[in-house]
Amino acid sequence: MKSIYRAIVLALLLTFSVLGYQNCSESDAFKLSSKTTNDGTDNQGPLDDNGNVPEEEEQQTPKAFYAGDAFSINKIPYTLDSGSYQNIVDNYAGLANPKAIAVAANGMASAWGGASFSSQAEVNQAMLERCQLKTGNQACAIFAEGDLIKYDEDVFYNSLGYSIQPTTTFDASKVPGVNNNTKTNLAGNNYANRTNAFKAVAIGYVGNSNVGWSEVSQAEATRRAIERCEYVSDLPCNVFAEGNTVVFDFTTITWSPRLLTYGPVAYDTLKVPFVREQDRDGNFADIPGRVGNGQRVVAALHVAGYYFIGVDDNNLAAAEDTALTNCNNSVPATSSYNCFVYSRDLNVVMTHDTIVNSRKP
Repeated sequence: MKSIYRAIVLALLLTFSVLGYQNCSESDAFKLSSKTTNDGTDNQGPLDDNGNVPEEEEQQTPKAFYAGDAFSINKIPYTLDSGSYQNIVDNYAGLANPKAIAVAANGMASAWGGASFSSQAEVNQAMLERCQLKTGNQACAIFAEGDLIKYDEDVFYNSLGYSIQPTTTFDASKVPGVNNNTKTNLAGNNYANRTNAFKAVAIGYVGNSNVGWSEVSQAEATRRAIERCEYVSDLPCNVFAEGNTVVFDFTTITWSPRLLTYGPVAYDTLKVPFVREQDRDGNFADIPGRVGNGQRVVAALHVAGYYFIGVDDNNLAAAEDTALTNCNNSVPATSSYNCFVYSRDLNVVMTHDTIVNSRKP
């Protein structure tokens, strides 16, 4: 009897062990992998709900900057050229909104803003166009608007592109780099409706532009437009349009040497700016002869081409007073500028600051 009893107990214990193992293997709480490693052993590990080995999450590399970060010049991903760097360091933080910085991969940047722009969209577009003009047609992207970085790092790189719309017929709305107020003026009496026989528009790469006109030749109108554009910023300008035809080279944007010659340099009739060719050939050509005869001579100019040449037999100060008084009397009261001294005897004394300081308060 004892032998039969022991056999029954052993059979029951064996049955419970098998059932227990089956319950464990079928549990949803924990499943084992059946993959095999190179050494032939089971590479057991947790499976997902579908019975698969879960994939490891890919580690994300932190970005150098993110949209909404506070702007720092040190976060710009390119080595800036010295001019762009100083412009941003010296000016950007103090500018009123709206303002923006556009950057190209060659390290050139355009940054500006303030009351001359009416919206963030306007200043962004202008900075992208100025950046493209400045870099010689390189792709640019907005890096910062206001005091915040605009894009995540990867989005910034993908945003590099071209903003200028090439055109062959003059359209004030497509003059690149300038603000909307300038475009409005060019669309009206300042250029589009001007009735001179010849006219031209010149632009630079910092938003500077101006017009020139002539009743004699296109060359004179173009020369005066470039000179008047250059005094705005003391940087080179190119002709953008002559009459209603756009002549600007959008493909290879290069900037010609500056036409304006600042003092102190020797007087040269052929380099007197802003005036007509007939004035150069007439009254201004007489100056060397007058000085040679012992007279004191002062030439006063206005950026719109008004002028007066003061002459005195002995007194240079008297000649200067005569020149400035009569030049200013010939300028319309609506002008934003006064006349300034261009030359004394045979010495050009005009500087860029001379022109800037002639602007009325």
